[in-house]
Amino acid sequence: MSSSQPGAEIDRIGSELFSHWAAADLMTASMAGGITERIGAPLQSDSDLTTSKALGWAARLDAIAPGALDRTTELTRRYLRFEVGKLLQSSDLHRFDLQITPYRIGFTLAEVHRHLKSWTLDSATDCERHLTLARQYQRFLADTLRNLREQASQGIVVPASALPGCLAGIKGLSAGVAQNLGVEPDRLTRILHAERTIFSLQLQQCLEDVHRAFADLITYIKTDYARVAPTRLGLCQYQGGVEAYEKLIHQHTTLTWGADEVHRRGSALVREIEENMAFVRADLGFKGSATDFIQQLQSNRRLYCGSATEMAERYLELMKKCEAVMPKAFGAQTFPPYEVKRLPPEAEGGMTYGYYKPAGTEMIMSVRMSITHRTSINGR
Repeated sequence: MSSSQPGAEIDRIGSELFSHWAAADLMTASMAGGITERIGAPLQSDSDLTTSKALGWAARLDAIAPGALDRTTELTRRYLRFEVGKLLQSSDLHRFDLQITPYRIGFTLAEVHRHLKSWTLDSATDCERHLTLARQYQRFLADTLRNLREQASQGIVVPASALPGCLAGIKGLSAGVAQNLGVEPDRLTRILHAERTIFSLQLQQCLEDVHRAFADLITYIKTDYARVAPTRLGLCQYQGGVEAYEKLIHQHTTLTWGADEVHRRGSALVREIEENMAFVRADLGFKGSATDFIQQLQSNRRLYCGSATEMAERYLELMKKCEAVMPKAFGAQTFPPYEVKRLPPEAEGGMTYGYYKPAGTEMIMSVRMSITHRTSINGR
């Protein structure tokens, strides 16, 4: 590194770090206008490689004197160093990443499905790209099974109470293989007949391979894996779990507190919120308990939606009201267009917050909407 150009070195490290993320994470790749041939990084060896790379980035960032940077560049260096610090722990934390939960496997594959459905198939190159990702899909499932076996050998298994939800999500993904990875004939009208025939045969083989990979994963979870599933919850039950949890606290919150202190402060905040809620109930003239108040709210049909369509309409109504006050609140007169869409079903089980399209100027806010139960407009 040239000591006279520390800012340029930070730019290089940032680019390398982003490229690393994109190479293993399809969503990050899409933000850069591209797509990786890898779907996630489910193996311990993937995390070991990440930690190895992070050691080099950390050394290079630590060699840059903060005094040699302007404020903006120094803030960038600190941000990169924090992110690299998380990657340094990838190898140690990998075994605690339970990848068959709806949030992990469901959301990962939902992003793949979005890509497969969004791009055009106008040439043989486009068709090969589709096949490449379909083959990676099968590899991802096989690697997920391999990782699951490795975790189980270390005594790290999804709790028994959570397994039915995991299985339901994976079975749903399996049932949707043809819909999510297949290609309708009208998308191939620009492909020569001979090439179209070859592509269709190759894709059919890919779909069969993916079905087998799902079957292997489901069979293992239902049998050998389920037999060793613990009844306890939380990382603390696993060897090294307490230390892993405290590392994750720092990664997700930047706090240096231990789990007990976070819980103590969280409990104190909840008590404060409950006191404020009691004040509101009293101010409304309500005489019952907090439980009584919630039951009264639940009986008010005006506060609930009966379908996904009604939910979408209600959100759009609220957004229209927000539009009226946003110029005054933010000092801007124009905002990106938006819409409300239901999440892909395979992602619903693990997605509890708004989802924003990662690329382009159009903002698409997808809202988790389940019509199998009553859905409150005020939250889950």
